[in-house]
Amino acid sequence: MKIYIKVLLALIVIINLVLCKISKKSLVEEQVTDYPQGRWETKTEWKVKLLKEWVIKKMYVPYWKKVWTPVEVREWIPYPSPPPGWSK
Repeated sequence: MKIYIKVLLALIVIINLVLCKISKKSLVEEQVTDYPQGRWETKTEWKVKLLKEWVIKKMYVPYWKKVWTPVEVREWIPYPSPPPGWSK
């Protein structure tokens, strides 16, 4: 019975490694696109959101609390136009 559990766990680990894509990401990621006017930039910021929890008293009562969570923000950064006289 123990060997079946070990084989099952090993199989689960192998499947997760194959299906999950492990990549290194920086906080600011630049994407190469065909847009000559600018680029998309993604950065992670920490923002506050309200989380609802249920507290047990004589009956369940909702309790709201603030938690900090990471949020990915995507913004379009346009390239500046060249100064006059620089174009050919």
